[in-house]
Amino acid sequence: MSLLRWIAFLAFCMAISIAFGQEPDPAASQELDRFPVQFGGPIQIPVEVFGEKHNFLLNTGMGMSVFDTRFRDRLARAVVQGKIDVTGVPGNVEHFAAPEMRCPANGRQELPSKLGVFCMDLSHIGTEAGVDVPGFVGMDSLVHHVIRINLDQAQVTFLKAPTLLPAHIEKIRLVNGLPRILMEVSDEGFQSVEVGAGTVGNVTSLDHKLFAVLLRKKKILLRGVIPPNELQGQSEIRYGVLDSITLGPYKLHNIHVSEGNSTLIGLDFFRRFDAELDFPNRLAYFRPSSQLNSPERANCAGMGVGRIDSRTFIIWIWTAGAADQSGIAKGDLIVQVNGVPAAQLPISAIRQLLSEPGQELKLSVERDGVVRDVALKLEMFTDPFPVEAPKSRIPQIPD
Repeated sequence: MSLLRWIAFLAFCMAISIAFGQEPDPAASQELDRFPVQFGGPIQIPVEVFGEKHNFLLNTGMGMSVFDTRFRDRLARAVVQGKIDVTGVPGNVEHFAAPEMRCPANGRQELPSKLGVFCMDLSHIGTEAGVDVPGFVGMDSLVHHVIRINLDQAQVTFLKAPTLLPAHIEKIRLVNGLPRILMEVSDEGFQSVEVGAGTVGNVTSLDHKLFAVLLRKKKILLRGVIPPNELQGQSEIRYGVLDSITLGPYKLHNIHVSEGNSTLIGLDFFRRFDAELDFPNRLAYFRPSSQLNSPERANCAGMGVGRIDSRTFIIWIWTAGAADQSGIAKGDLIVQVNGVPAAQLPISAIRQLLSEPGQELKLSVERDGVVRDVALKLEMFTDPFPVEAPKSRIPQIPD
């Protein structure tokens, strides 16, 4: 066969393969930038600022972007200074004019802010998140973007526009700059729920009043109390299991909730959906993921872990929990987990190991220079609220 005929034959084969191939992915055609997400960890996106690249945390639960104090000397003159509550942690906060910020992966998305940025010490956030936190990208910048969160595929994507794939749609309302949608919480009717995608605390939270009401009605089974620590301030946080929460046609059972300043859904809720947040048009799209009805991962160890300079510490202990009964104390340094140096494991991986009911976890912990081995038997938790079986339908006899 001549060369020209070979070329014609190959062109014909390519045309056939295109004609009969898969339909183009509408999501892929809308992509601008895509970032990996580690399940159980915060959403990190690369941000170019001051000619440098840093991994900022994306957080739709923040009205304004926040910079760590390491950048203070490079920010423009402070316009406001005082006390303010940022990410639930009261502290000294300064307000600066916003520097130019970009998301430089592919589309070089601008992250403009007309409100300025806050500057504060974020080291305590980094301890809880287990990663370095140079800053947060908040709603002042994100309000101009369409963001897709798909934890099944372990990725977050900036989109040109919504993919328009079939989905349940909720209207987004901006209240004090923060996105909210309506959801049914137990039998208390519709509640305005803050969309806190990217928050460091990934568990769904209920405001103090709602938590107390549902606890009194026995719609929440109390599991423990997290004592005061550097991240949450001087107040303790109650933690339990809620009977149900409903988003449109999706009723979810045995949801782990904490007590907080507002009612909020975090990344632990978003793992159940392939979600798109169209902030410019104030619409949220939810499609069920493979984890829609999967059981929640409970902390079976009764202790919290944090990381400072690659060193993993116990940052809180539940009284009478598994860790407390094993003699582990707040401030202990975790040297090894199941024989692996703790520094080699992401903090999210350690938290998942603490959430395996009935398993035995082998820890090496150090206190006052003395290292000892602990065989930590994780508690067994069962779902306290039975899920009703769908009612059977009697087929109608045709006329």
